[in-house]
Amino acid sequence: MLKPAQELQTNLEKHGLAPERETVVHCQAGVRTTLGFFVLKLLGWDRVRAYDAAMAEWANRDDTPLVLENA
Repeated sequence: MLKPAQELQTNLEKHGLAPERETVVHCQAGVRTTLGFFVLKLLGWDRVRAYDAAMAEWANRDDTPLVLENA
């Protein structure tokens, strides 16, 4: 089950995400990406994309930035 829509929206905004900003969802291998994409679309977000190659590709390339927060 998903949390109520307002609780999800509040949590997303608390972390700096907003429906008017482009949001790219991803996970480690691309499997859980669809859940994030689905939830944002259910919330009415239009500027959502899925990076299906996931971190498995991104983090293993020399030409892509990677920032570790709270490290």
